[in-house]
Amino acid sequence: MSKEKAKGLTEEEFNKLRSLNEGFVTAKNRVGDAALFYKRSVDVLDVTENNIRNYQEELVRKYGEVTIDATDGSFK
Repeated sequence: MSKEKAKGLTEEEFNKLRSLNEGFVTAKNRVGDAALFYKRSVDVLDVTENNIRNYQEELVRKYGEVTIDATDGSFK
């Protein structure tokens, strides 16, 4: 079949193209979801780190510069 006479893709060609495109869109969406999850995870880490820093400052004001054993809370 020559290019001039063809009016479109065959059903097989169209189905393959559609399938490939759907796979691409699915993969692209997964990458976007992963990027969003990564950003949200980093945001949670930032907030948690800030909360730890603030609490450490509060403990320093209360107890002074001490070393705290993280397993039982005693001073070293």
